[in-house]
Amino acid sequence: MPQDAGITRDEAITQVAAALAGPISLDEFVERVLAIWPTNNKNPKAPVRQTIRDHHLGKTLIMTDKKTLTPIQMALAGAQFRVGLSREELKEGILYVYPAFQYFLPQTKSATELQLVDEEDHIIPTEVTEITIQRQGLLGAYSYKQEALKLGWWFKKNRLSRQDNLLVTILDITIPKFRLQAEPHHEYRHHRKEIVVANQQLADTLFSTLEAERNERIWGSTAVPTAYALLKDTIPYPADHWLEVVKKDPRLRWNGTYITYGDRFSPIENLLRDLEPARRDQRPSRPPKLSKQQKQQVYRFHVAYKRRNGLWRRIEIQGSQTLSDFNDFLVGEFKHDFDHMAGFWKLVRRGQTKNYREIEIATIEPFDGGEGAHTKIAALEMQPGDKMKYVFDFGDWHEYVIELEAIEATTEPDSAPKRESHYPRVVAQNRPHYEYCTDCAEVERKTVAVYLCHSCAAIQGEPVYVCKAHASPEHDDHYLEEVVF
Repeated sequence: MPQDAGITRDEAITQVAAALAGPISLDEFVERVLAIWPTNNKNPKAPVRQTIRDHHLGKTLIMTDKKTLTPIQMALAGAQFRVGLSREELKEGILYVYPAFQYFLPQTKSATELQLVDEEDHIIPTEVTEITIQRQGLLGAYSYKQEALKLGWWFKKNRLSRQDNLLVTILDITIPKFRLQAEPHHEYRHHRKEIVVANQQLADTLFSTLEAERNERIWGSTAVPTAYALLKDTIPYPADHWLEVVKKDPRLRWNGTYITYGDRFSPIENLLRDLEPARRDQRPSRPPKLSKQQKQQVYRFHVAYKRRNGLWRRIEIQGSQTLSDFNDFLVGEFKHDFDHMAGFWKLVRRGQTKNYREIEIATIEPFDGGEGAHTKIAALEMQPGDKMKYVFDFGDWHEYVIELEAIEATTEPDSAPKRESHYPRVVAQNRPHYEYCTDCAEVERKTVAVYLCHSCAAIQGEPVYVCKAHASPEHDDHYLEEVVF
């Protein structure tokens, strides 16, 4: 391609993408862009890659794997999706453009440019109209306008009824051009098993994409077209519409802009959920009923303090004991002040990555209060290898990683009274790495420190350790924290 010094980076990417005849490696694509977009950037490939990810994936290009790009018209040609018809659409003879064509109608194209053909490639004449939708929300009634295609005559021609669907085949997403096909309900039932498989494949693909995304959310504009491109030649029969698949999968949630985890809500979303009448009256779910064996099992945890490498304890606790019991023991073992809040989160590994997402389990208030504080250890349903995050004092943020190493039957005889009185207990710990008293060091004496003086450390700009003898009176009015080894 001839070099054009006046071309922008975005225009260069668009030009290279338009000239592609098939898949291309990401590196080769970037080289072609740089050939027509000269730059003095020290790392010229980085901004090109970033622009591709931010502005072109799902629009002009599809990334079929981490190293391969495919033009979107080629990647999606032949892909199919199903559209269910609402009672209102059948009655009014319309098809709402959204959500039916959401992420299949390019952002640069309007609904008036959408072309439909039938199974024989005959054009299906249609007209775009605006429908006013009335809704009732938490703050009262509201309305909005929504674009729809007038297809009443076509519905009648194909004798569509309430349980029938539409099958849409992408012919050329850049035009955009689609084939429309009626799917009677009996045909849907006939392929039900295949549809279940296809739905699962679509859900799994979206979930795998989410697991690999660092920010715990995936943009629908990129993830949805990519999923359909990856699956178009592998699914046995068209899956349900992606929005229906996401709604039915408890792992996933669609918030109107992006797909995230089914249990992930923003503070505002949580507030709105709490205001919903159905949620206000909802009774909390009952904890699982535990057997006698589960209550008597001993859970062995490895507890590591994140601020200091090498500070850990191996702690055993019984299944019948609670997170409040665990918290009290950890506070005492690591010598924290008792009058602060704490919390437990389950850490769930995200796919094959090294990243974890956090699911809140319990908040522990001083004196054993708090939501989830009385959840029994066995009710957590953890397996060896599972991890939790524990934080004491949300101000100072003392964070620990807790990993379940083993679940074992108690070694106590059945006749032993109050077996859990022996638990929690420390069964192993790190070799102590002592710190020595700063005041004693001044007179060339080596004494193991008992406290860390935060007041002196703030002034001197380095840790100041104090032995028991020097704690008083020299540091009587200072903020001292007991040192754990």
